[in-house]
Amino acid sequence: MQEVTLEDLNRVQEELSGMRWNYWKSEVLFTFPWWFLIISMAVVLILWVRTVDKSRLPQIVICGLITQIVCVSFDVTGAELQLWDYPNMVIPWGSRLYSVDLMIGFLFMWIYQYAKSWSQYALFALLLALLFAFVLEPIAVWMDIYVPYNWHYAYSAPIYFLIALFTRWAADKVMQLQAKSRA
Repeated sequence: MQEVTLEDLNRVQEELSGMRWNYWKSEVLFTFPWWFLIISMAVVLILWVRTVDKSRLPQIVICGLITQIVCVSFDVTGAELQLWDYPNMVIPWGSRLYSVDLMIGFLFMWIYQYAKSWSQYALFALLLALLFAFVLEPIAVWMDIYVPYNWHYAYSAPIYFLIALFTRWAADKVMQLQAKSRA
């Protein structure tokens, strides 16, 4: 087995970054899927800004930030492990489907805001997980936004559901810690 140095990795990474940039400029930028992602992200953001409960804004935003951290981590890891990839992305670097991760965060913030109990939240989270996995992922494949290599839609549903449950639990814990520190 050939020894690989950090310089080797940097050289390959530089080449990959250049290839990704050229691919994005020539094959992705201003295409229908690119515009679809931009417009979808803008619509979700505008709707969220108009409907968010501003009296609970810090708590709701914490939920969204936790969702973002988890979703981006999963996305980057899955792409690195060649479980899936994103032929069409808003930007060519980092989490290549950050726009969708952002929309997932906004949707999880909505259910966090509107669910009055854990059981109601879990039901909404389950419905969203099923929608993401069995409706939106196939549409993303059809639109050439998402390509699963070693992945099946059925794997995604429990992951979305668990992310939603973890997000609610973590956001509630942060708010409890804040309340405790003020007491």
